Amino acid sequence: MSVKRELIKGTLILTAAGFAARLLGFFNRVYLANLISNAELGRYQLIFPIFMFCMAVSCAGIQVAVSKMVAAYHGTGKKKAIRQTIKSAGIMSLIVALLISGCVIAFSEPISRWILKDISCREYLVIMAIAIPFAAVHTCVGGYFYGIRHTAVPAVTQLLEQVVRVVTIYLLGAMMYQKGKMDASVAVWGLAAGEIFSCFLTWICYRFSIRSQNGGSGSGEPIRKILRQLWQYGGLLTANRVSVTLLQSTEMILMPVMLAKYYGDTESALSVFGIVTGIVLPVILFPNTVTNAMASLLLPAVAEAEEVHDYRAVSGAIKKSLEYCLLLGLFSGLVFGGCGNQIGSLLFNDIEAGGYIQSFAILCPLMYIQSLLAGALNGLGKMNETLLHHVIASGIRLFGVVVMMPKMGIYGYIAGVFWANAAVTVIAAVRLYQIVGRISSAKRD
Repeated sequence: MSVKRELIKGTLILTAAGFAARLLGFFNRVYLANLISNAELGRYQLIFPIFMFCMAVSCAGIQVAVSKMVAAYHGTGKKKAIRQTIKSAGIMSLIVALLISGCVIAFSEPISRWILKDISCREYLVIMAIAIPFAAVHTCVGGYFYGIRHTAVPAVTQLLEQVVRVVTIYLLGAMMYQKGKMDASVAVWGLAAGEIFSCFLTWICYRFSIRSQNGGSGSGEPIRKILRQLWQYGGLLTANRVSVTLLQSTEMILMPVMLAKYYGDTESALSVFGIVTGIVLPVILFPNTVTNAMASLLLPAVAEAEEVHDYRAVSGAIKKSLEYCLLLGLFSGLVFGGCGNQIGSLLFNDIEAGGYIQSFAILCPLMYIQSLLAGALNGLGKMNETLLHHVIASGIRLFGVVVMMPKMGIYGYIAGVFWANAAVTVIAAVRLYQIVGRISSAKRD
């Protein structure tokens, strides 16, 4: 099967699973909105910057490195090297994740008090820390399946993880309702249960895959070389993700603080923060399931095609993916802009959320295309450039949060996100056009 057909097939599988998972997530959001207050929903969203930072440090760069290395070894038939890569990367991620998890538990009180500015988040951080090692292993091993482009496993795992999360929240919600204690801990326990389940399921699928493909055969590589490649590919990407996540975490943590300056009280700020981050953004990013799937598969597809010097496949895969992504972004923006109020009322019985959905609709084309451009550049080995792009975008968004939100409320945030995405999209698109053009010229020569 050609790279283009595999890319389309894999994208469809991941997209179908992603849409199913997002649908379950919507039902879950509706249940949570009725179970806990918007302020508690805001506190639940407030711990995510800490979770994402921990994941960025422990496995984000390594997962991409695994995907790229496995794709290259798979293309050249080095099956033993694939197994060596997964083992080395998994151990590295687990050790780092355990250390980070311990730090979060030990310092949960000062993190809540001085960073999140809400001591109520302490309990939620401790629960979240339990999930970090499992999430790290799951993410790392998932890179193997993206590398060999067996997308059924990540797709099914993603769907079942959401099922476990929703079931856990429903069961715990029923228990907490009887006891009269309604807070965000039910949602955090659902997050932990989903990550634990997906970790074990992904590992079992990996073991079966290795055995079915006779993973111990074929040539291997010296462990020192594998570790060096993991650091070469993953080290820079980890620095990329950590830097970007640190900026994004700062942005998310400052949002309730700046909203409090606009509204004059903390509870109103947390309520709006909960609506926007817990309801509006998941709706706006729902179609982004397609572009995220394409970006995940574009990186190993480009890496493998470049490894065997199939430059026509590199150029074709990138161009087709960008075309589909741009059309989806324009269509989604029109739908959310025209029907935002109806969507908010129908799904969440919240007119305020519907108004915000309409306001955020203008961001759809730019937000969707960014992940795809980053995936293409990473596949071409331009990790340092994607780091710079993300830093630029985060800097512009932070300006919107700190300077514009105290005066304009959430609309100051929308303005900052728009200009950040516009600037980085133009920069990344121009750079990718230059690279693809050079590759095409090299092929003709």
